[in-house]
Parts: sequence; structure tokens; C-alpha cells
Amino acid sequence: MNNKPLVSIALCTYNGSKYIGEQLNSILNQTYDHIEVVICDDCSKDNTWNILTGFADKYNQIRLIKNEEQLGFNKNFEKAISFCSGEFIAISDQDDIWKENKIETLLNNINDNLLIGSNSELIDERGNRLGKTLRRKTLPENLNYKSFLLANPLTGHTCLFRKELLSKAFPLPEDGYYDWWFGFIAAHDNKYFYLNETLTYYRIHSESLIQREKRQINQVNFSRRNRKFELIKTQLTIFQEYKFLQKEKQCFITTLFNELFIETEKVGIHWKLFMFLNDNFSELFPERRNNSKVSRYFILSIFCLALKKYLSKN
Repeated sequence: MNNKPLVSIALCTYNGSKYIGEQLNSILNQTYDHIEVVICDDCSKDNTWNILTGFADKYNQIRLIKNEEQLGFNKNFEKAISFCSGEFIAISDQDDIWKENKIETLLNNINDNLLIGSNSELIDERGNRLGKTLRRKTLPENLNYKSFLLANPLTGHTCLFRKELLSKAFPLPEDGYYDWWFGFIAAHDNKYFYLNETLTYYRIHSESLIQREKRQINQVNFSRRNRKFELIKTQLTIFQEYKFLQKEKQCFITTLFNELFIETEKVGIHWKLFMFLNDNFSELFPERRNNSKVSRYFILSIFCLALKKYLSKN
């Protein structure tokens, strides 16, 4: 009998035949071996399913689910996660490569937290290392909920979380991103930990999520900053509806939303907004927490001008 906790790996696929074999091999060769791999395929039209069944025939740790109709990114991950039976769950993209000690390292550092995130090293289509990391500035180890209000410090494929998180996170909101939601909930409970280590090789290619989002932004004639404020507005709305939201945190989020998207639309950029952001700068902008006072004012000025431009076009 294996006394080590079972770690489930939720992996979603869609037309991923080019890289899925390499990713699965990196998962199956982890130094931590008490794992199950739950794979949910979202109606792939290429050879992905045949590759998956080949692996499943060889490795009994793999469980396959094939969707009858396409669910899309968030709902497919929700389905895959719902089939996981482990005490801990890790998220996997279909086109990355995991370092062999990824699961072991995350398990050794999660302690009593609900969720642990990490960093990734960028690779190109051929797997060549690009000498860059996905997160270029260091985050503090313990982020609170405010650090998730204006940006998402968590990238799903870098994390490991306790299954008990799902009792608060499911069902997933219809809008927004699942990893942003998970991170906010863990941070809301002061149970989020960031490990400043690169444990994943994150592949940049034409069909990666980052590249697809860039094309979508271009198709709807959105600038990146406009897209950013759309996401902030969506996520703040979702967070305000969190059923376990503590009262003082609800007040802060509501105030932030009103100052950004209601008061500013009425009266333009105002000093109250600027001072509110400045007073909470280290938490709202955690990657910039060590910046000088002058640098902070410059960052906030750029942020407010971009917000004004966004509101003028909506």
C-alpha cells in the first residue's frame, strides 16, 4: 500500500498531437511517482486521441475522457478537475515540458497552504530554451487577495492545490479565468504560497494560449491595455459575488470597482482614485512593491491614463 498522498494531474487537450507525447513523458517520469493523470479531450480533430489511447494502454495511471461536444477552455478544465481523486491536484497544459522534480518540489513546499504557484522557463517550438522566464519579476512568497484584483499573479500550469479548495471554487464562474479564480480564493484565506523556482518549460508557439489571445485582441481591434481593463472589470465583478467573501474584503473590492469604473467614468481621473491606488500599491502591484516613490507615481499615472482612454472608448 502506498502511504504517499495521491497527486492528480488534470490535463486538457485540443488538437495537441504535436507536443502531447513529450508532455506526457515528462509527467510520467516525475521523481514523485504516486500520481494519476486525468486527461479530458475537447473534441480534437487531429491525431491527439490516438496518441492518448496509446499512452493509456501502456500506463494505468492515465484516465481518458472524451467530450461529446466542445466545452471550451474553462469548462474543460472544470470537467477534468472534477474527475480527479487525489488529495492534491496539479494543472497541466498539453504543450509544455515538466522538470522531473516538479511535483516533488511543490509538495515539499505547500505546507499548510491551499495552493502553491511557481515560475516557468520559456522554450520555443523545438524545445530550445530562450533564456527567459514567464514571470520576470519576483513575487513575494505570501500574496494576499488584493494582489489578485488588478492582475493575475498565478499561471495555472505552474500550480498545485489541495482538493479541498474545490469546495469553495466550484462551480467555476461563467466568465474569467479558472487560475485567477483559484488564486484569489486561496489568497482570500491567506493560504497562497509562491515558490520562486522554474519547474516548467513553457512552450511559446503559434497555437499557445498567449499567441491565441494576441490574435483575438487584434481581431476585435482591442489594444492590450483595453483587454486588461476588460479582464479587471470581469474579475472584480466575479470576486464580489464570491459566496465566502469576508465583509471587509467585499468593501475593499467594491470600493476599488466603483473608483475605477463608475466614479472615473463620471468625473474622469480623480485624486481620490490615485491616492487609493497609492495607499495600497505594494499589494495591488506586488511585482512593483520595491519601486521608489517617484517610480510608483509614474506607474500610477500611466495606469490612470490608460484607464481614462479605455473608458472613453466604451
